[in-house]
Amino acid sequence: MKEVKENRKSLLGEYFKKPEVKDMTILDAVIYLSENMGKSFSDEEDEDDENDACDNSRLQLTFEEQKSLVAKVSSYLNTNEIQTFIFCGLFSFQGGIPMERVAEVKLHINCRELIRYKKDIQEMISRGLIVEDVEYDRFDGSVETVYSVSPESVECISEEKPLKLVKPSKNKDVYAFLDEVDSAIEKNRVPRSNTMKDLKALEIKYKNEKYIKDMKKAVPKENERGILYMLSAARVQDCSVNLGAIIRRFYESSLKSGAKQQFISGKHHLQESNLVEMETTDFVDKSEIYITKAGLEILLGEDAMCFTKEKTGNHSAILPEKISEKELFYPNEIQSQLDTIYNALNKENFTALQERLEKKGMHKGVAVLFHGDPGTGKTESVLQIAKKTGRAVYQVDISETKTMWFGESERLTKRIFTEYKKECESAKREKRGLPILFLNEADAIISKRRNIGENSSGPGQTENALQNIFLEEIENLEGILIATTNLATNMDSAFDRRFLFKVKFEKPEVSVRAKIWQSKLTFLSEKDAVSLAERFEFSGGQIDNIARKIEIDEVISGVTPTLACIIEMCEHEVLGGECERRVGFVA
Repeated sequence: MKEVKENRKSLLGEYFKKPEVKDMTILDAVIYLSENMGKSFSDEEDEDDENDACDNSRLQLTFEEQKSLVAKVSSYLNTNEIQTFIFCGLFSFQGGIPMERVAEVKLHINCRELIRYKKDIQEMISRGLIVEDVEYDRFDGSVETVYSVSPESVECISEEKPLKLVKPSKNKDVYAFLDEVDSAIEKNRVPRSNTMKDLKALEIKYKNEKYIKDMKKAVPKENERGILYMLSAARVQDCSVNLGAIIRRFYESSLKSGAKQQFISGKHHLQESNLVEMETTDFVDKSEIYITKAGLEILLGEDAMCFTKEKTGNHSAILPEKISEKELFYPNEIQSQLDTIYNALNKENFTALQERLEKKGMHKGVAVLFHGDPGTGKTESVLQIAKKTGRAVYQVDISETKTMWFGESERLTKRIFTEYKKECESAKREKRGLPILFLNEADAIISKRRNIGENSSGPGQTENALQNIFLEEIENLEGILIATTNLATNMDSAFDRRFLFKVKFEKPEVSVRAKIWQSKLTFLSEKDAVSLAERFEFSGGQIDNIARKIEIDEVISGVTPTLACIIEMCEHEVLGGECERRVGFVA
């Protein structure tokens, strides 16, 4: 029996013949140390135990050989002995392990002594040898920091390459954070608790980043921060998020109904703080919730501009460089009034004007009303003022503020001014000229208010409520507002005193009309231009229409029209004119 045992051990020993330490690769060395971290440095073996050689498939090295192996790995990693033990211990784990368990992978180091090696761990993190991450336990909700060998280390060791590591950035990329937010949201489609735990874990992981600190300061409630994280990740990926998804993920059952009502009425804290907005649809749960520029700026800073919608809510920006310069012609009286407005809104003059008004306790804002017949140049005058003074124009579509939802119209109207104030603040920070808030065709807003009973409700009450909001906001305006209307005679007297400048645009007189004709159709002689101006009392807009038709006709026929052809086009311009209006072009 003893002979059988000896032969068996001899065969196994030959099979597991150990190589020379100097010939072992770095990968072999790290694997050996990883698998033997729990063993003591001893080559003693109980020869009488026949199971030792059978059960142990690992290499067994002497104390001196193991020390030589540690030195080999330390030289490759450029680490001290303790750091090498920590690295090899982590190498044997598939995932990360918490700080408390790092002690288990180092020889003869207990948890009480672990704190003295935190400096070694931080040094390896700074060099990119190991990485730090955050995990939470789904059962007890605890969150802990975990450590693992970096992918770059594993790649170099596996491929026997010289160690080339990527040092972790001191500032962790906010886009990496948002990618992880998106993964957490996707992983936890329904359970609220798991989503919140994942996001909390991410906040701990990125706790030293300025954007996380700023977010916690701006939004103290965890679930509201979670909403902003989700909406930010969605905006970066150009995805939409609806109200139903927000309510399911971030509110307990008992709070869902109340939160939904807050969003619908526009009274949710995130809406009142101008951090999120909602576009209501007939099916409320499908209404889109999106993060505003102000909300994005907390996480993305200046990058927020790259992900801001071109149209947010009910106004869109027209930048001065996008406005085509045009020559406009006015009667002397109107030109004089417009020159005063040009000069007042000039950047240098406007700054001095506001400072002076503020010192004297007067309103700093400038509100202007352009009124008169259609096609007389009201809208184009606003654009040219913006072009000349280097200001962006935020044009508001009043019709978009009117909805079927109770209270929604008032909320949308208030949002116009809230967002405009934000744009003004941004312009001040960036030392740009304050933008112009442009209310085009504001007839419905500035018309006389309706007389309704105390208990009345419906459209009349809503319109009066909207007018009251506009009156209050214009009164407290600190920027520039220009409104246009065709029906100034029906304007409510309360609006009259709130407009600092009121310019009436009338159809141009003959001399002005002749100049407009010549500016639009350069081939016309002065005599022909005067002839057209005398024969047709057109507005500038109507003359522009004729000029565009002529351009189209020239492109198609290749022939410049005669004066007779132009006259015929003019006669067709006005419905109910001398000739029956025909479809097509004049040859």
